[in-house]
Amino acid sequence: MKNPRPAFIVVLSLLFLPTSSNAQWVKTSGPDSGLVNCLAINTASGGSAKMELFAGTQGGGVFITTDAGTSWSPINVGLANKRVYGLATIPGSGGMSSTRLFAATGGGVFRSIDNGATWTPADSGLPGGFLNVIAVSFPSGVSGDTILFVGTDYGIYRSSDQGASWSQVTGGGPPYSVYSIAISDTIILAGGPFYVYRSTDRGTSWTQVFNLFEYYFISLAIAGEHAFAGGSPSVFHSTYPDTSWTFFDAGFPVTGYEVSDLAVFDSTIFAGRWGDGVYRRSLSDTGWTHVSEGLSYINKGVQVYCLALDRSPGGPEGRQLFAGTWGGGVWRRPLSEMITSVSTSHPVVPGSFNLQQNYPNPFNPSTTIKFELPRASQVTLTVYDILGREVSVLVNDREDAGIHEVKFDGANLASGVYFYRLQAGTYVETRKLLLLK
Repeated sequence: MKNPRPAFIVVLSLLFLPTSSNAQWVKTSGPDSGLVNCLAINTASGGSAKMELFAGTQGGGVFITTDAGTSWSPINVGLANKRVYGLATIPGSGGMSSTRLFAATGGGVFRSIDNGATWTPADSGLPGGFLNVIAVSFPSGVSGDTILFVGTDYGIYRSSDQGASWSQVTGGGPPYSVYSIAISDTIILAGGPFYVYRSTDRGTSWTQVFNLFEYYFISLAIAGEHAFAGGSPSVFHSTYPDTSWTFFDAGFPVTGYEVSDLAVFDSTIFAGRWGDGVYRRSLSDTGWTHVSEGLSYINKGVQVYCLALDRSPGGPEGRQLFAGTWGGGVWRRPLSEMITSVSTSHPVVPGSFNLQQNYPNPFNPSTTIKFELPRASQVTLTVYDILGREVSVLVNDREDAGIHEVKFDGANLASGVYFYRLQAGTYVETRKLLLLK
């Protein structure tokens, strides 16, 4: 979820190496539209077999694939500026076709309320010029707001009405260019030239937690209490609430390649580097491991610019990591080839708290609810009706770290909309379910 504009343009004549399905990266069929600036993933309820991957490109607009890259389609009707630097999705109540999609472009924010079929401008209150990155903070409770954040050359702007209006953040936020944003529950990190800022109240107040001259922090990631900041050419690590940061780049070649993007799965961090592909490192490792098999051009390392993780175990190819490149389209590789503990069912220990959408949804009469705990926690999982009345307490106990499944039976309930709310320590999240008889 990062993307400053490229500082220079190079024209390359590229020949692709043959690809293989044997333990290496595989090139998807596109989008072959120059630089792939950003990727965003939208998964169906409960991590079912449907997964949509969106790619924002430098001049070609937005593309979508629903088959993990076997085919791509442009979705640019109404998208007046096709230099797309950031993408964000908000799931809709009517399934994937109602997903709200937001694009940060070279000419403001554009919004789609029909999964990219059509776009309209949504930049009232934003400064002119292009936008570097866009990210979503989802509500922590039933009455919370979904908040959008955009990184600009004039700091961070936020919208609590899904892009209808924007205002600049106050409370000591970044004063100028913001190149990267990472969000986990109520914590937000924002990176730019020489600095990283942090908010622990969903953007209301901010504190500068890192400052290092000559480093541009163009990639950020959060995994539980761990935070990572990628610059040029290093990665730094911090543990919340500590404000000290340490080098985390042992194992990288001694080159000036930028760490263009970071992605985290459980306790494993992936780093995309501008010039030599993708690296992997767990919190317990002493250094980074190169995992770029097959991801190369003849005599030239792939320019990896962005990463995206499909976390749904039931996806078309299982859990995968996607890499957007300059001139080489989008590539994919199963996580099971890069992390030996990954299977197509469940990770060992999640990297953050997460309440998944129930599946199936709609349901009759029963459905399964999954939630993820990065550490042992006191957990309450409660179902409410549309008036906020308690219907059922599914969990009220201390649970171990890991992925948990709970079955909810609505046989004695009337058809309608219900809400289920997870509280695990300070983490609170609510989702909607639909019972149809």
